[in-house]
Amino acid sequence: MQEKIKIDPYLLTAIVRYLGRLPTSVQDLYPMKRLLCGESRSPLGGYLESQGVPDFLTLERGAWEPVRQCPKLKQVYLDDAPFGDECFSVFAQLSQLTTLALLRGGQIRGHGLSLLKDLPVKTLFLQRTALDDEGLSQAAQISKLTDIYIAVCPQVTFQGLMDISWRDKLVVHDMDNFDEKGRAGLFTQEQKKTFEDARTYKNMKNRLSLDSPELVGPIAALQDFFKEMTHWENLAAVKGLDNPNVRAEIDQLFSRRVSWKPRPSWRPVPLSFQAGGTYQGCCLTVGEKAAKNKFWLYAEEDVFYYRFLMRLVEGRWMIDNAQSCYNGKWQFCGL
Repeated sequence: MQEKIKIDPYLLTAIVRYLGRLPTSVQDLYPMKRLLCGESRSPLGGYLESQGVPDFLTLERGAWEPVRQCPKLKQVYLDDAPFGDECFSVFAQLSQLTTLALLRGGQIRGHGLSLLKDLPVKTLFLQRTALDDEGLSQAAQISKLTDIYIAVCPQVTFQGLMDISWRDKLVVHDMDNFDEKGRAGLFTQEQKKTFEDARTYKNMKNRLSLDSPELVGPIAALQDFFKEMTHWENLAAVKGLDNPNVRAEIDQLFSRRVSWKPRPSWRPVPLSFQAGGTYQGCCLTVGEKAAKNKFWLYAEEDVFYYRFLMRLVEGRWMIDNAQSCYNGKWQFCGL
């Protein structure tokens, strides 16, 4: 029977780093297993947590087979890994995995990332690997994924990026600061804008050009609101937000132009202004018919996307909703 190793807490970090070289199985290292699980109910786990010892496994240039014996690992960092895509069948067994880093893994193409699609993986570090368009496509299938790092992955093409434009709430990081190649990025600013455009407008159904007769009234009402808000913000800049006339004027403006009741955390409940006006650089781009007497008007300001729902209320076009789009996901943003 294999003898278990007793671990000195002061040496645990070093043992973790060289875990792949130990002559015993991870399963036998009970205190370390508790630590890797992120648990602190044991005295040793609690002590290590209080000393700031990390609850993730780092195996630089080491073997990944021990990972198979740590099913509750949450974070795995395997830099310069000598293996290929066969590793994903092992990582798929880590039901609590949230972070996976395979930096500079020259044989990692990402074919097998789809095996992780139901895991709680939020972050993938795949910089400087052999990741290709198929691997990127499989990564996009991971439902909880929010960030993927792909700097200096030359086999990922612009078409591969566009193929995942269906995926909301995912940030694709194509740059790093290690060298000039990393700082240059994989894609141009124009390509990134095309990608964000595709995500922003992908679900539009009844698209209307801005010169459509149906949009004459909604556009005029929204532009009047922009002008009146700019006037109010200039007034607030001069008189201050504590001036009673400033409060009274914005309340009247929202009463005339906005159909929803004031919401906490949004103007006009708390007052704020932007120098020059919030909507000075806002340009309308397209319209969409949402229902009878309801139209979305889309607008852009630099790299920011907005849309305003215009609704006919008792013969007047009023703003019924305002949203911004971030990483392909629309959400309420106030006015």
